[in-house]
Amino acid sequence: MHIETAEIVTTLSRFDQWPARPHALARYAEDTGADDLLVGVLRSLPDHAYTDVDDVRTTLANLSGP
Repeated sequence: MHIETAEIVTTLSRFDQWPARPHALARYAEDTGADDLLVGVLRSLPDHAYTDVDDVRTTLANLSGP
């Protein structure tokens, strides 16, 4: 699974409902036409309220390991 950081930032850059849980981020991505892989990645994030796109990016980086 490889998602480009730019794709995450581009998709969530207009999202203005922070903080948000993974299901809300995935729904937004789906509604804006993001590909199924990105929507699935957002849905699979650990369930807590993310404060902004950098929080999402950091979580994904930590989950992917070194």
